[in-house]
Amino acid sequence: MAALNTAIIENAISRHTDGASLVVGYSGGLDSAVLLHLCCRYAQENPAVNVRAIHINHQLSSCSDQWQLHCEQTARALGIEIDSVNVSVVKGKRGVEAAARDARYKAFQHMVNDGELLLLAHHQNDQAETLLLRLMRGSGPLGLRGMEETSQRQNLLIHRPLLSVTRDALEMHAKSVGLSWIDDHSNEDLRFDRNFLRHDIVPQLQARWPGAINNMARAARLCGESVELLEALAKQDCDMLTNQQLCLKIEPALALSRARLNNVLRYLIQAHKLLLPSEVVLGQIIDEVMMAGEGAQPLVRWRGAEVRRHRGYLYFLSSLPQFEPADVPPITNFDAEVNLGNSVGKLIFEEGSGTAISQAALQGKPLKVRYRQAKLRCVPAGRPSNLLTHWFQQYRLEPWLRDRQPLLYCGNQLVAAPGLFVSEGYQYCASKGQPLWVDWVQPVQ
Repeated sequence: MAALNTAIIENAISRHTDGASLVVGYSGGLDSAVLLHLCCRYAQENPAVNVRAIHINHQLSSCSDQWQLHCEQTARALGIEIDSVNVSVVKGKRGVEAAARDARYKAFQHMVNDGELLLLAHHQNDQAETLLLRLMRGSGPLGLRGMEETSQRQNLLIHRPLLSVTRDALEMHAKSVGLSWIDDHSNEDLRFDRNFLRHDIVPQLQARWPGAINNMARAARLCGESVELLEALAKQDCDMLTNQQLCLKIEPALALSRARLNNVLRYLIQAHKLLLPSEVVLGQIIDEVMMAGEGAQPLVRWRGAEVRRHRGYLYFLSSLPQFEPADVPPITNFDAEVNLGNSVGKLIFEEGSGTAISQAALQGKPLKVRYRQAKLRCVPAGRPSNLLTHWFQQYRLEPWLRDRQPLLYCGNQLVAAPGLFVSEGYQYCASKGQPLWVDWVQPVQ
């Protein structure tokens, strides 16, 4: 069991060269009260270290404002700057606990500055409860590794110094130094899964197996080691099976064992910053998308994500919004970006980016934005006349982007498909005045 002294904070900082600015997530409960006290003591011993606190008021209890006042008064008594913020917790399908956690982290995202290290007071009992919750959900090694001592959540660098310390040890320390803390009455409500485990299940496990909490923490750590090995194997496989955009080459990937292929898919889904799907959805990706015929355009979707295949590769994408282009007036100002709507993206006019149009060929006329129509024919510079669909295929534009590809017209003449081609007669050459560079920035995927 880790000793409760400032060495535990020193350990947190020593892992991060820019960790001289510490931010404590301070709820006012026992665990965060101990963490704040240890950080204050450490800052007294190391004047170069700055410590401040953030209190998140979830507004879920009639006592919420009293708790906020307690935290603010305690921090000021310690000589610590504290920021309090109210958040709105909107209960979703995952319940109040998950909604509160999401709201809390969103607030931290806005309030923790670059270069600051966020310290959270999760302890060994929390880890055991997390492990049991995820076990009940059927999680694999990735979920069963529990909370990591150090983790990254978007721009947040998070460290949990107390993860190896039991709640009993925290309470013993708090009483020995005379700390006061808040007891949240909602922690007694057994309707919440974590409270049910904390009050009904974990005590029975400890009574039967006194080392249960410590053993579960060790199991989580060992699962974490397994995850590291699985990630190393997945990276090794992906180095051979992906292109620069981290799209998966389907045919050789299907030669892997099912377990190894699932491992690769999970790794790539996370690499694209998408939420991990269920085991059932992973199976659909393999059976319905990867094993589909080359000419097919299968699609598997899950929470904000989708997987498609194209030209022998598997693409991992954020779900595109419904195609709703903005009404764009004729373009006369080529010094500004043109917003085409969230489902389409934008046009940028930046030297050397995209395709170059001859400004002389435009004869001072504005450009208009349109989108593809059935059986539209065009003549890219230096190419024969053919259907636009043919040229989309030749230029390897993904099928799910073809309706969204902006087309620039001068009058009724197609001038360019930005980023792909310029039509014959409108291409820039040195003898035709100044070029107009235009590119299409696709919607975020």
